[in-house]
Amino acid sequence: MSCECGCVKMGLIEFINKAIGVPFVDHGRDFNGWDCWGLVVLAYRECFGIELPGYEHISALSSREAGELINTQKKLWTEVMDNQERPGDVLVIREGTWPCHVALVVKEGLMLHVDMKIETCVESYKTGIWVSQIVGAYRHAELSS
Repeated sequence: MSCECGCVKMGLIEFINKAIGVPFVDHGRDFNGWDCWGLVVLAYRECFGIELPGYEHISALSSREAGELINTQKKLWTEVMDNQERPGDVLVIREGTWPCHVALVVKEGLMLHVDMKIETCVESYKTGIWVSQIVGAYRHAELSS
């Protein structure tokens, strides 16, 4: 697949397979390491040909800054109703009292994410520790069609 500019994109399954095990690196934006937003930025670029702002100046370790950024950004996306998630949607997740974590839906009920405590992995967001922390799911305008 290629986007309008001719750059090669990889399929989501290929991206997931390559992403599993990538370590958490604050401000990271490539397969050597990334934070949760960096994972989403690279997935959107590689899989969908969509450039998202990198926000490299925001530390994923500052939950207040990350939470404020997420609250600002989610206004630019369309909220997805529960059980209507599809691959490419972005989950906003609360850690403590702040919505300061994001993950990529890879299949309804499963998300790809990285956290400072874990390497990139696929986990359920419908069961276990994450189910009560999901703030919402959001779809980028370019994926809405």
